[in-house]
Amino acid sequence: MNKIKILGVLALLLIGVIAFIWGQKMNQPTISIEMPKQMYQKGEVTRIRIVNNSPEDICFSTCYPYYLQHKEKEWNSYDYPACPEENLNLPCISPGEKKDFEFTLSDKLKSGVHRIAVPVNKRGEKGQEFKEDKKAYSDPFEVK
Repeated sequence: MNKIKILGVLALLLIGVIAFIWGQKMNQPTISIEMPKQMYQKGEVTRIRIVNNSPEDICFSTCYPYYLQHKEKEWNSYDYPACPEENLNLPCISPGEKKDFEFTLSDKLKSGVHRIAVPVNKRGEKGQEFKEDKKAYSDPFEVK
């Protein structure tokens, strides 16, 4: 009788551990944005790395592959001019691949908390019209 109770408890523990691991895996972001630092100066050159953890290809816009946002009461994007050309998919990246972008933080930025927003098109192909399916966000960072 005690062996049955022990086996039952062990089975429940095993089910709990499997459920926890599965839940952690399901909560992982499908697209992650990596930045080398958490604090930047205006005018500084920085790089972001976008990692495709999703099970499908993702594409970026030829016009604005990323947007800079600043935190006030809520997240606000800076004003960007209308796209001067046709908005198409850049070369797409497959699951597990990475894409780096390098840019200079404008001297006109507001000081404070910022993040990067990256619109993506899933299952698109290079050269097709870009249609945003999802946005991924970086962790917040400071601009001085």
